[in-house]
Amino acid sequence: MDVTRRSRLFRIITLCLLTLVTTFLLDCWQPGHAHAATVPNTVFVDTTNPSFSITTTSDGSYSYTVTDINGSTVTSGQATSTNQHISLTLAPQSDGYYTLNIANKQITFVVVAPPTHDASSQFGNGLHFESYDPNLAPLVATTGAGWARADLTWANIEKTQGQYDFSVYDPWMNALQQQGITPFVILDYSNPLYDGGNTPYDDAGYSAYANYAQAVLHHYGSQITAVEVWNEYNWNAAGPCSRSTSCYVQLLKTAYQAVKAVNTNITVVGGAVAEDESGWFDGIFQGGGLQYMDAVSGHPYTDKQTAAPENTAGTSLDQQMIGLEGAIKQYNNGQPKPIWISELGWPTCCAHVNETDQANYLVRGAVLALAGGVQKFFWYDFLDDGGNPDYTEHHFGVLRLPDSTGTYTPKPSYAAYATMTHILNTVPFEASEAVGSNVYDERFANNTRVFWSTAGTQQLTVSADNPVTVTTMTGHTQVYTPSNGSVTLPLSASPIYVQGALNIQQGQNPGTFSTGFENGDMQLTWTNSVDNSGGPAGGSANITGICCGLSGPELNVGDGGPLSPHGGSHSLLYSGNGTNASGSNYAYLKAFDLSSHPIAVTSATTLSYWINPESSANSYNYASGNNSTCVAIDLIFSDNTNLRDSGATDTNGNRAHPAYQCNHLTLDTWNHVTINLGATVSGKTIVRLDIGYDQPSTTGGYRGYLDDISIG
Repeated sequence: MDVTRRSRLFRIITLCLLTLVTTFLLDCWQPGHAHAATVPNTVFVDTTNPSFSITTTSDGSYSYTVTDINGSTVTSGQATSTNQHISLTLAPQSDGYYTLNIANKQITFVVVAPPTHDASSQFGNGLHFESYDPNLAPLVATTGAGWARADLTWANIEKTQGQYDFSVYDPWMNALQQQGITPFVILDYSNPLYDGGNTPYDDAGYSAYANYAQAVLHHYGSQITAVEVWNEYNWNAAGPCSRSTSCYVQLLKTAYQAVKAVNTNITVVGGAVAEDESGWFDGIFQGGGLQYMDAVSGHPYTDKQTAAPENTAGTSLDQQMIGLEGAIKQYNNGQPKPIWISELGWPTCCAHVNETDQANYLVRGAVLALAGGVQKFFWYDFLDDGGNPDYTEHHFGVLRLPDSTGTYTPKPSYAAYATMTHILNTVPFEASEAVGSNVYDERFANNTRVFWSTAGTQQLTVSADNPVTVTTMTGHTQVYTPSNGSVTLPLSASPIYVQGALNIQQGQNPGTFSTGFENGDMQLTWTNSVDNSGGPAGGSANITGICCGLSGPELNVGDGGPLSPHGGSHSLLYSGNGTNASGSNYAYLKAFDLSSHPIAVTSATTLSYWINPESSANSYNYASGNNSTCVAIDLIFSDNTNLRDSGATDTNGNRAHPAYQCNHLTLDTWNHVTINLGATVSGKTIVRLDIGYDQPSTTGGYRGYLDDISIG
């Protein structure tokens, strides 16, 4: 063995030993704080005693109190200062957000459950590797979010053409790996070595970007499983490619091909669109960008980051995401792609939101995102980025900048995030349930629900046969035992989690039904689903998709575009295309399953709805003639009969059958249809509500909207 090889071997052995020692220390040195005490902080896991080091102005005895997020005192006592220093260790506290009041100081701290990390986690944190201390990684881990999103900025890595230096990013990437967190890296921003420092726009620039992307993947190997192509290109592109969707599509193609050449299993995420720019998404999709994305990402910040997630860009976050999925399907042959919200947050400053509202919106935003079909949700961001009290960008964090003692303290949103990930980290969303006005009930698997109110505090009484566990937004847990077969839940703007079986009846009074498709209203049981259940069901014949890769008739919640909904922000979109010029053309689609709370028709029961059949001019030229008027609501009864064949008529004397509504409705106008059910079907029981199109021997498209449906 020569000296050179011996020296190399010695260095390798030394590095291995150092790595082992470092890993051991990071994993095992945990005196009191969550996961590690590598930086002073006030984040504690609930298996430890919260401990504090406090400087005083004089020695002696000091009184202290600990208050919870509501300001209620949970414990108090005396502490002694010696040499102007107090070492205080509290008894274990239940999970929650607290303030220690002592020696004229207010020290916030959180107690959270120990995190578990899983690559299938639905949640992530936004980080800034260039400015954050890598010793913060244990505190990132304690939020319980399994992913971390951060820039690997091109200009910081390639400072000489063809040479790549990762020294800026290696400490953080190593720290994430030690904590079991999966990195989601952004390949972004221009490089002054190419295209004059502008966003890549020529072959040399695109080729250099591809080489940089591959250098990142080769350097970090299997640690990287997902990359994002640029960040907010619609805002962060300069030069000839500024605000150019065609340039972004070319960049997507470049990145996608470069990444897949290294590892076909890496998820390439595209979009990263700032704010609600649906037109920007459309431009990318129309330009063929979807073929170069495994997932689509967006940053749906609300108006000036002040509006609640129930009101993002004039609609709720879940419906906004459903609309994005609809656009993806339109340009992707009717097929969806996963949607990631790679940034969303609210800043705690400058007339934006207070710290409690930030915590509220974090949970409500993440839950609504999942309800809208989002696969992964990344909070922006983990740590406040600066101390300017008037600069919005400095105050998005769940963790504050270190104080004068160098200690990092959490905001309520830190506890809220850790609680949510502990309960929902890998639990799939199932359905939104309508239980009352301005009340949100979002049901997840394993009998887990998230409730909140957007109309102040209120009590919600629901049926339950067995005790349920209720957890507050910041982690305090209590068991509710049913009284007379029900439990009463205290609702407010701060979400609560309820784990256990509840007998939810969708908030409908016996014998009634109503929905305007707004949040808190009853939502569709099925979308785009033909009623082929036999018996009174209508089925479908000779109806194809109207456009955009749709394979059949369409029924889904939309925004009423290009015309406005009848009321609120949402309405029910229907569409299809008849193909038989000399025979049947019909499609009856299932909308609502009412079998769990069937509606008994009395002599006074009425069906009411609004319908806006679109003309060719207002349907993007998809509808033909008066086809869109041949639509009506059909009801399926428990005795295997239906409304359309019952002979019932509306108040205008027209049969309650889609074929008999043809040409009796006005195009591009909201028509009110009212049917006295009691006159013809009194005594029957409604178990399903369908939407039907029926027009024999007429081809062409039909499209329109229904809204504000009620039975009562």
